[in-house]
Amino acid sequence: MKLVLITGASTGIGFEAAKFLSLNGFRVLAGVRSDKDFENLNSINENLSAIKIDITKKESINAAFEKVINEFSPKEYFALINNAGIVKAAPLEFVELDDLRWQFEVNVTSQVAVTQKFLPLLREVNEGRIVFTGSNSGVFTVPMNVPYGASKHAMEAIADGFRRELLANSNIKVSLLQPGQIKTPIWDKSLDAAMKAKESFPPDVDKLYGKIEKSIIGEVVANGKDKAADPILVSRAIYHALTSKSPKTRYSMGVGAFMTQNIFKRLPDKLMDKILRKVLKY
Repeated sequence: MKLVLITGASTGIGFEAAKFLSLNGFRVLAGVRSDKDFENLNSINENLSAIKIDITKKESINAAFEKVINEFSPKEYFALINNAGIVKAAPLEFVELDDLRWQFEVNVTSQVAVTQKFLPLLREVNEGRIVFTGSNSGVFTVPMNVPYGASKHAMEAIADGFRRELLANSNIKVSLLQPGQIKTPIWDKSLDAAMKAKESFPPDVDKLYGKIEKSIIGEVVANGKDKAADPILVSRAIYHALTSKSPKTRYSMGVGAFMTQNIFKRLPDKLMDKILRKVLKY
C-alpha cells in the first residue's frame, strides 16, 4: 500500500482528502499540531494515522521525517501533499508587516522546507508525487485578501519551479490544486482573522475601506459559505494526481474557479477592475 503524507489535515480540504485517500487504496499520514486533532484522525480507520508536524518548525519537520523512515519502508513512501496554510486578510495599506511575513512563512517558505526534507524519500520510489494546495486567489487578486492571495501567487511559481527542476533528474510528478470556493472552515477563519486584524487599524480605516470590507464579507465570505462546492471535488483531484500515469500540472475546481481562471484573468486589467467594483458594489 502506497504511503502519503498530507500536511494541514486537522480540518477542511486536508481532513477530507486524508479520509478519502485512506478509503481508496492509500496509507495516509495526516499532519496535525494539536492532541485533539491527533486523536480524532486516529479514530477514523486503520489506513489513516495522525502525525504531529508543525511545518514552521525545523525540529518538528525533522521529527516527522524520522518517524516516517523508522516506521515505514522507503519503498512505501509515495507522495507528499503540501496542504497546510493560513489566511491573513487586511487592506495592504494597514496590514501588519509581521502578519504579512507570517503569511508567507506558513504558506510559502514552510512548504518548501517540508518538500526539501522529504524529497530524498520520493526519489527512492519509481515515480513519486508532490501536490501543492494553491488557490483561485493565486491567479486572481481580490481586494482585502491580498496577503493570502500573494502567498498563493507565490505557490504558483513554487509548484512550477519544482516540477520543471525535477524533470531534469527524477520521475517525480508535481501538481498544483487551484480550488475556487470550497465548503470548508476557511470562510469563518477568514472572517475571524480579518476582524482580529482590524483591532490594530487606525480609526480612519472604516472611512477608507468600510464599503469594500462590507462588500467582500457579504459577497465573498457569506456567499462562499452558502454556495461553495463540496470538498470531495478536491479529494478527487488529489486522487487523480496520485494515480494517473500523466497527472495534470494544475487542477481547477470549485465555485468560480473556471470563470476566474479562464475568463477574468484574460480580460484587460482596467476592464476587470470595473467589473469587480460593480460585482462587489464598492
